[in-house]
Amino acid sequence: MNFTGGTYTSGAGTFTFNGTLAQSFLPGGQSFAAVRDSNTTAALTLTGTTATNTMSTLSIDAGANFVLGTTAAASLSVTSSVSITSGGFLHLDGTLGAVTLSMANGSTITNSAAGGLALSNSTNTVTLNVASGTFTLAGNQFSIGGNLLHIGGLSTAVATTLGVSDKLILDSTSTFSGGLTLAGNATTKVTLGTSALNVAGLTVGSGGTVDASGGGAVSATGNVNFTEALTPAERAPSPSTAGGRRASTLGATTWGQSACRLPPPTSPFLPP
Repeated sequence: MNFTGGTYTSGAGTFTFNGTLAQSFLPGGQSFAAVRDSNTTAALTLTGTTATNTMSTLSIDAGANFVLGTTAAASLSVTSSVSITSGGFLHLDGTLGAVTLSMANGSTITNSAAGGLALSNSTNTVTLNVASGTFTLAGNQFSIGGNLLHIGGLSTAVATTLGVSDKLILDSTSTFSGGLTLAGNATTKVTLGTSALNVAGLTVGSGGTVDASGGGAVSATGNVNFTEALTPAERAPSPSTAGGRRASTLGATTWGQSACRLPPPTSPFLPP
């Protein structure tokens, strides 16, 4: 469906995609109201980077797969809410162009199933953000899938875990009140830049990195736990080195360039 050659005037009704074959959606800078993906047999793919590709709500049914990107760059702004029903999927795919899903201040993404909101490819920049203010993610966390995701203005009470090779860059202040865990490998990384990371608790597994060298502060209201791999000479059994890891716990704290410094470069953290 290609709207680049004309005008669509939205009304109070819902624009529903309910085909049975793969469908493409090129909004052409049009402003839609409520959009629903009810195609449960093939993907609905939106492409086009016009800043005014806008929806008030996006609803994705069980079995439906709404894709931003894949075949070209894509951007979409949502002013009210995104609802992903359990069994439905919203994929952000930067294979052949940059992809941006921009939420409005005060808007919500409700992800009702694990893996429902997923990053498929980050060959080109993929961003989930808010123009100004904050948006909320409820239900289940996003899935990065070993890719790189830019986020900004996110506020979530969902416990969030980054896995193997997952990389997160903060483009503006984001809050993980359900806690944030880096449980992957040496390439699992959160980069703050100049943005603040607010967490209820922060756990960094062996090899993971939190890079605050750009000046962004980490503010933790709960414990901060990190482990590091031990050398063979350090593997003598003790309560603090069971399993070949040394565990440390810090209480609630704020890290910044003039506050508590992160551990030295040999630890899972980089210095601010």
